[in-house]
Formats: sequence, C-alpha cells, structure tokens
Amino acid sequence: MQQLHCSLRLVAFLLFSLFTATLLAQTDTVSSEKVLREAVVSVKRPTVERQLDKTVVNVAGSVLANGNNTLELLQKSPGVVVTPQGAVMLEGKSGVMVMVDGKPTQLSGDQLVAFLQGIPAETVSKIELIARPSSKYDAEGVSGIINIKLKKNQNLGLNGNLSAGTTQSIHNRLRGGLNLNYRPGRVNLFGNTNWLDGAQSVGQNIERFANGKVYEQQNPMIEQFGSKSFKAGADFFANERHTFGILALGNFYDNDTRRDNLTLIRNEGSSRIDSSLQSRILAPSGNDRLTYNFNYRFSDTLGNELTFDADRIAFRSSGTNTLNNQRFNAESIPQNADALLTNIGSDINVWSLKTDYIKNTKKGLKLETGAKINWTNAQNDIQTTYTKDDITQADPGRSNRFDYRENIAAAYANIGKKGQKLNWQVGLRAERTQIEGASTDLYGTVLNNPDTAYLGLFPTAYLQYTLKPDHQLGFSYNRRLSRPAYQDMNPFVWQTDPFVSERGNPYLQPAYTNSVQLTYTYKYAASIAFGYSRTTDMVSTITRQVGDQVYTQPQNLQQQDNLSLNISTPLPIKSWWEGYLWLGVWHNRFQAQLTDGTLDTGAFGGGCYLSQQFNLGKGYRAEASFWAQFPTQEGIFRNRGIAGVTVGAKKTFWKDKATLSLSINDLFRTQRWTDTVDFGSVRGTVRNTWESQNIALGFSWNFGNPNLKTRNRNSAADDASGRIKGRTE
Repeated sequence: MQQLHCSLRLVAFLLFSLFTATLLAQTDTVSSEKVLREAVVSVKRPTVERQLDKTVVNVAGSVLANGNNTLELLQKSPGVVVTPQGAVMLEGKSGVMVMVDGKPTQLSGDQLVAFLQGIPAETVSKIELIARPSSKYDAEGVSGIINIKLKKNQNLGLNGNLSAGTTQSIHNRLRGGLNLNYRPGRVNLFGNTNWLDGAQSVGQNIERFANGKVYEQQNPMIEQFGSKSFKAGADFFANERHTFGILALGNFYDNDTRRDNLTLIRNEGSSRIDSSLQSRILAPSGNDRLTYNFNYRFSDTLGNELTFDADRIAFRSSGTNTLNNQRFNAESIPQNADALLTNIGSDINVWSLKTDYIKNTKKGLKLETGAKINWTNAQNDIQTTYTKDDITQADPGRSNRFDYRENIAAAYANIGKKGQKLNWQVGLRAERTQIEGASTDLYGTVLNNPDTAYLGLFPTAYLQYTLKPDHQLGFSYNRRLSRPAYQDMNPFVWQTDPFVSERGNPYLQPAYTNSVQLTYTYKYAASIAFGYSRTTDMVSTITRQVGDQVYTQPQNLQQQDNLSLNISTPLPIKSWWEGYLWLGVWHNRFQAQLTDGTLDTGAFGGGCYLSQQFNLGKGYRAEASFWAQFPTQEGIFRNRGIAGVTVGAKKTFWKDKATLSLSINDLFRTQRWTDTVDFGSVRGTVRNTWESQNIALGFSWNFGNPNLKTRNRNSAADDASGRIKGRTE
C-alpha cells in the first residue's frame, strides 16, 4: 500500500509538472514569439562524425551497410566490441545501454544478439555512440549508451521506401522492408515493416582441462532464424505548438538451433581416448516484444519544449532445450544413455511515465528538467525433466519459478550555456530503486531475493573552451550505474551440454562508475581524448570447475579501473576521395576476491577503424573499411583479437531514387574469436567461427516528395534498457 501511495504521489507530481511547465512556456512566448522560415540544406555527411558529446556513424547511403545486420554494424563501429557471448563493450568497458530510436531494447545477452541480427543494416540511419551521457539520460549503463536510429520517411503525401536483398555464404539470407508515410494535413500516418529469413553454420571447439583429464569438444551447429518487425503510428498537429502522437512497435524473432556435440576424453599427456560422449541438442526458441507509446509535445520558436510520454512494454519468450546423450567407452562401445528436457518461459511487463521540459532564457542559459517513473513485473519459469532407462521424472534441482518486481523513480535538472569561448553544462540526476524477488523450486522452497531499496545521485559536468578558432579543449565527468539483468538474479540452472551449465545469482548488486575525460579537438574534426574511469561491483561472468562439471555464473567484481586514449580524424585526401581513422588504446585492471582465489590482473586492449569512400561519378560510389579489436582481457577471460575487411560498390539511377549495391564482407576471412581462461580450477580455450565471409546484393527504391520532416521522439521506458536476458540455443 505504501508503494502504491508513493507511485500515486509521483504520478500527481508528473501531471502537475506538465500543467505548470505548459503555463510557463505559454506565458514566456506570448509577446516574444517570432515566426522563422525553415531552410532546407542538402549536405552529404561523412561516414563517421565526432560531435561534442558523442560519435555518430552515418549508415544511411553507405555501401558497407549492404548485406549486414545491425549487430555486424556495431562490430564495425569505432570503439565497440561485441563478444560471442553477447556482451557489448564501448571503449573497453562492458555495461552498455543499447537503444533503438531512443527507446530501450529491453534485451541483453543472447536475446540482444538475436534482436540486432534481425534488423537489416539498410534500415539504419545512424548509430550514436554516447560514452558519457548527460543527466537527461537514464543513469543505466556504466560505459554509456549506443543509440541505433532507424531511417524515417520524410516525404509529403503518400510515399516511402522499398528495399530487398540477399546475402550468400554457405547458407542464404533474404531480407526485405517497406516504409510508408502519409500526411494529408494535420494528421501524419506512418509505418514500416521488415523481415529477415536465413540460416548459418556456427563452429565451436572447446579444449578444457580438469582433474588430470582433457575434454575436447567439437560443437558444430546450424542456426535457422527468422525475424519480423513493424512500426505504426500517427501524429496529430493541433496547431504550431501542440502535437499528440501514438506509436506501436513490434518485433518477433524465431530461432531453431541444432547442435551435434562430440566430446573426447583422455588423460593429460596421453593421446589415447578413454571415453567419449555424443550429444544432440535441439533448441527452438522465440520471443515477441511489443511497445506502446503515447506522446504529447509542446514547442515554440524560441526553443522551449515540453514533452510527456506514457509507455507500456510487453516481452514474451519461450524455448525448449532437448539434450540427448550417448556415452561410449574406449573401444567405442555404447554405454548408458540419458536425456534432459528443459522448458523456459519469460513474461516481462514494463509501465513508464516521463515528462521533460527545456527552457531557453534571454541570457542564453538553457535549463532542462524532468521526472520519470518505471514499474517492472517479471516472471520466469524453468521446468526440467530427466529421462534414463526409459523412466522420465521431474528434476527439482533445475526447475523453479522466479517472480521479480522493481520500481524506479527519477528526477533530473541540467543547466548550461554556449558562449563565444566557453560552453558548459552541469546536471544532477536522482534515481530511487526498490526491488523484490522470490524463487520457488519444486520442493516448495522459497528463496527471497534480498529486498532492496537504494537511492543514487548521478552528477554530470561538461566544459569546452576555444583556445583559438581551430583549437578546443574539453572536459567531462559523469557517474552512472548498471543494474543486473532480471534473469541473472534467478538462481536457475540451465544445462547447455552434459558438462556445461549456467547459473543465476540472487545476490548481485548494481555496479557504479565514475568517469572523467579530457579532449583536444582540432578544427571541430580531429580529436584526441584521455579518459579514466573506476567501476565498483561490476558484474562479470565467472567460470568454475567442480569435478567434471563446469558452470558459469554472474558475480560482482570489487573494482575495475580503465585508462583510455582515443584518436579520431577525418582523412580528406581528394575531392572524390574521403576517409576516416579511429584508433583507441586502453588498459583495464580487474580486482576481486572470488571463490577460487584472488583476481588482480591488468591488460591492454584497443581497436582500430579505417574507412575509405570514393566518388567515381555518374552515380557510382565505392567504399572499403578495415576494423580490428586488439587482444585483451575481460574479467578472467582473455581473447586473441579479431579483424575484418569489407569492400563494396553501389550505383544510383532513376534520378537518384533507386540504388543497387554489391559488397563482400570479411574479405580475408579473419573474423575468428578465441577465448582462453586460466584461473583457479578452470583452464581451457574456446574457438568460435561463423559465416562471416559472404557476398551481399541489395536494392533500394525511394518514392515520393522529399520535403516533409517527421517527428523524432523517445519513450519513457529508458531505464529498463538492456536488462531482459534470454537465450537462443
């Protein structure tokens, strides 16, 4: 009851803020409002732009987007690392909040990977890499925000875009999309739909050492996947100041994975096979995500703006994992057989309310303030049965139901000013989180997640000083947090094969980071940046060995220190030849007291991104890019680095309204990922391969009038970002 009263009071505060801010905005602009004409300027943007508070990768029009999905775009973006486990890192740090059009993906781990793989790169307009967000953004995401902005139709009348393509490697992928917009007057109707259907081969080889034995696993798999998504909405322009909008977003993903696992077991120092195990794993899964948004916006010609958003997000996922095992002795004679069947389902609902107000004063000050509340209800159910000697029975140790509730209330204020020499902004955000959770197994035993309520303050500060017209110095500071993924706090056991399992941790704590950066910029283009951050209680995946079994579990590390150096610069070689270079180097140090010993290790890492664009005339363009992620360490795991080269060309025709593109991805087949671990009782190596080398053909056709601007708006459900976690195998 007390929680309900707190929620009602905050809702009343939101409505009061909406009413008061509207009156202030109306009063301030009655006598001083001016009517300004809109100037339309057509400028070709570079592939990568370095802006004051972020790096922008302009994907629209790039040949390199052809045939790729959005996950592959992220892998090629400056400073971004995507591991095979689905972890997304920015400038060497994990804990990134991934958003699409300013709205949280609500996903992490395998589900995030599956979602991004289902978005064709041709539908992406730009990717914003925001390593140090201001207080206006949710505090979630210790290493920053990645905002993927999709293309928007900008035409009057009935118009849109039609796209289709095919990608060929060992298997084929087909994709298509349609984007429509209709604005006869005060009402703007818009919608789009995209689909993807394909398959790929994935290879995984594991060599693991335990108790004097060597386990060599060959784990080839075939993934068949399909994705369908839609966006539909309407904006009603009551007058020049007031706009109302509704929006619905949907994404539906299906995956069917088949693995044939062969494990050879021998003594260390011997080549003789003592025994072996053959396993067939069938894992169909799927998830549906629906988002509903209502939006109100007030704006005037002086830049004052008030927005209000109400959102609901519904996420559903289900899947089964059938594990059939057949053991053999040293003479390859069949021994005992068994089977493990696991059914998993997730049901997560998020409700959000948010209001933001921007005020520009006559003295040049810009004031921003806002408030927000989130309610989250998550239910996860895992049921497992074990079959041996034709007898099937429930497995209580691997079955449970996990119920989780979370309320977050937040408010923020920013103030800043732009001057001839000095630009500055300071802000403060406050977020209060209250959580409750309970896990119940088949024995009826209830494990209550430690009920927690905590308040966090998150200050930010930005300064930019112009030394001379071509030289600027910048400084930034912020504090952020990263809450654990919902499913990570469920003490479930998920058996991926007879020797490997995953477990949750109900005692995870949120991670906090403090970050500072000093930047020098030349001609508002080339820059060099030095950064330092310290993260406490960072959540990292830890692997433990118990007998012949190995399991992974998320745990809090006491501390991570990160030092970084980032250099970025455009490379204008000729009028018809442009380029861009980004080079980043960082050093991470991890400290933790774990069950298997003390972790105190440091490692250098880094990345490189080089792109080249050639305007060949008569509608022909060519592009090439090289990207690399240097060897580094993340927690107890060390990877050997990865690199790739992509080349492509495109031709525009039909008065530049149609485009035909051809590209080759991973030209030299160098995209291979290798992880090694040697900590405590765990020693081993994991090697991953996939169909990274492929050839892609794409077609796009724009139709309509190029004069309409449609609205960009964010949702209220930003703070639940990246915390819904699932699996696709």
